[in-house]
Amino acid sequence: MHRIFAIITISLIASTIVWSAWYASYSSALANLNEDAQRRLAQAVDQFEAQLSTARLLPTILARNANIVSAAQSGFQNERLKTYLIRTQELVGAETIRIYDTNGDQLFSSAAYADGQAHAAETSLTLARQGALGSELLIFNRERRLTFARSIIDADANFVGTVTVELALDKFDNAFSARPETILFLNDTGQVILSNRASAILTVVDTNQGQMTQLGVARSFTKTQVGKTELWGDVPIAGAPDVMLVVEQRLPRLSLRTVLLGNVDLARIQARKWAWFAIVALAFLGAIGLAIQQRRKRLITQLDAEQALTVELEKRVMLRTRELEDAQHQLVQAAKLSALGQMSAGISHELNQPIATIQNYAVMAKRFLDRGHIEDVQSNLEDIESQTNRMSRIIRNLRDFSRKDNAFRQPVELGDAARVAAKYLQTKLDEYAVTLHWHGGDKPLWVNGGAVRLQQVLVNLIENSIDAVSAQERREITIQLSQTDDTAIVQIIDTGHGLADPDRVFEPFYTTKSGPNDDGLGLGLSISFGFVESFGGTLRASNAEQKGACFTLSLPLLEHGDPS
Repeated sequence: MHRIFAIITISLIASTIVWSAWYASYSSALANLNEDAQRRLAQAVDQFEAQLSTARLLPTILARNANIVSAAQSGFQNERLKTYLIRTQELVGAETIRIYDTNGDQLFSSAAYADGQAHAAETSLTLARQGALGSELLIFNRERRLTFARSIIDADANFVGTVTVELALDKFDNAFSARPETILFLNDTGQVILSNRASAILTVVDTNQGQMTQLGVARSFTKTQVGKTELWGDVPIAGAPDVMLVVEQRLPRLSLRTVLLGNVDLARIQARKWAWFAIVALAFLGAIGLAIQQRRKRLITQLDAEQALTVELEKRVMLRTRELEDAQHQLVQAAKLSALGQMSAGISHELNQPIATIQNYAVMAKRFLDRGHIEDVQSNLEDIESQTNRMSRIIRNLRDFSRKDNAFRQPVELGDAARVAAKYLQTKLDEYAVTLHWHGGDKPLWVNGGAVRLQQVLVNLIENSIDAVSAQERREITIQLSQTDDTAIVQIIDTGHGLADPDRVFEPFYTTKSGPNDDGLGLGLSISFGFVESFGGTLRASNAEQKGACFTLSLPLLEHGDPS
């Protein structure tokens, strides 16, 4: 009886350990997949908004066109104007461009649609009359249309009409078809208006009830929560896995909600590996315990069998050890591949925007070239060069971060290095109208370090400060040079918004930037920190007393000053 109870107890403990190993590994892997899915969803949203950017801007441009203003005032049917609207429609890939009078009656259209559609976008027309950029999503007989509208104002600031640009969303479906995950764009009613899965389009998703309804047929799916990760099971979408993780992001400007459904097979594989690892470890421990028990029994009656039992145990230990080493090697390799996948996803997200921008400028440059607009072509080429330089900086920062610094060290005058760095950035200082103040520096401060590396550190710090103050009303940067008995110090203080977490700014991939000035992977400060440490110095970050950030670079002074 006691033996049966012991077996049951050991079995329960072993099952608990195996389940705990599986669940902990599964939760951790899902958390990593969730973070990766968030990045991929943000990338898809950026791609969608980039494709809409031209169409969103077009109504404002057309509403200020003198010919369109005149046509809206007179209501005169003008074939030349219609030809212009058709060409503009073809240029931006829009479905229809319409012009309405002050009563909302259609005056002109680039395509001949039924009269009923001329008043379809009432919400966008109302917003446009109020001075805003109107936007509205409409569905006609399974045709999905996105409309942008802007009011037409004459020279006396009088409202004389409205111009609208309509987009057919079925042209956007193929833009996401190459993505392995399922992406759904839902309106306020939960209806899927855009997706890379054709079977999901126009399906109504009720996340509260766990139902998807299409053509009047409702199908249920399951919802579970593992840690902070939400999972959906048995989703009624053709080709969908049996279980998928769910991440969401809202697009408030278009009143849309974006949902990404990702595969969790990698998490399952990792969880199974850890469960098998726990089973092998328990079996190994059980085998050792059993062997010890058998050995103790045999010692009493069979001294001659001791040597044979020892040899057998050694063989089994060696076999188990090899199995554990193989399992550990597989786990390490899986961790490396996971890290590589996360790094690749981060790089892909950072390079996606400049690539999309380059593609857009290239298409526009070709069209301008066909029309003989050489100045516009040159401007687009300059923008393409700027974006390629941005991609080069991202890749160069990543390369610098991944390799060890073996730069040659030599005496460097810290003040000269700071002035050279500021000179490199003079164009950017002028561009953002930033005032640069200098304090100290009357006495040379000679330190031991790589001249180029030190200038690179100072350029990075000053450029970060420029980016921090570029959107501020007060745009000032102070460079202060000083020294103690054995230390040369340079402080760079800006009037920006300060640092949210000064203790983390030197961590790899942690960035202090956001918005249009965010063009890196968050490696610049981490690389600079490594350079300064290699010179025997320190680099610290803090918030200034009167707002703004303060970076303090300290290096040991050379005992004899200028080596010459």
